[in-house]
Amino acid sequence: MREVCHDGGPWPCHNATRCGTHLDCSSVLQVRRHRLCAETFEEVLGYLPSVSLRGMTVAEGCPASCNMCGADDRHHHHPAPPGIPTPQPPSPPPPSPPPSLPPHPPGKAPTPPPPITSPSPPPSVSPSPPPVNWEEISKGAPGSAPACYGNLPGVTYTNPLGGACIWDDAYCVRLPSIPNLNQCAIPEDQITEKCGAWEDCAGVVCKAVYNGYCLARKVWDDTRKAAADMYAYKKAPTAAAPP
Repeated sequence: MREVCHDGGPWPCHNATRCGTHLDCSSVLQVRRHRLCAETFEEVLGYLPSVSLRGMTVAEGCPASCNMCGADDRHHHHPAPPGIPTPQPPSPPPPSPPPSLPPHPPGKAPTPPPPITSPSPPPSVSPSPPPVNWEEISKGAPGSAPACYGNLPGVTYTNPLGGACIWDDAYCVRLPSIPNLNQCAIPEDQITEKCGAWEDCAGVVCKAVYNGYCLARKVWDDTRKAAADMYAYKKAPTAAAPP
């Protein structure tokens, strides 16, 4: 015998504050009266009344009320509440007409397309600066303590801090251990990165009391000696590149 098409339910409801103890098709169809047959119970009600209804559409649970039964089964179910449309697939939009070209004025030739130009060559990349070679001057050796640039004979120079040594905000910081020294301090492990890239920096002088920092110098006096605990790194001339 063929199974008769009819509404399902009632289903147990686990949300007593919203649907009491049970939920049937008539109570679902009273919530909203448009586009509910194709939606799930959870979408229509705004909550999941029972785990048995998870993912189930209203049309699957209430086929009779959603007009999903055949003509022979119509006397076995209650008619759908008024105002509930039978879901219909949307009609495809009509195809767009092809774009039309504006007519040319009589006696005037059409405008030719723009000429095809060759792509521009890629921008040239400037060569990287040559690596810096360093000459290390040991503690107390000649040239380990050159004077500040502003203290050289015939030179008038004062940096932004009021000191006589060279300064550039892009490379310099105040010496943390002696902040009132007004000289350009560079971490000893960054002298290649900072002094090496700074054209005015000819090298640095270093001292244990500077706590890992060195002080930048512009002009080197190889005859001047320093205290026994001062050493230096001086830019050494690099060999010319082969032609």
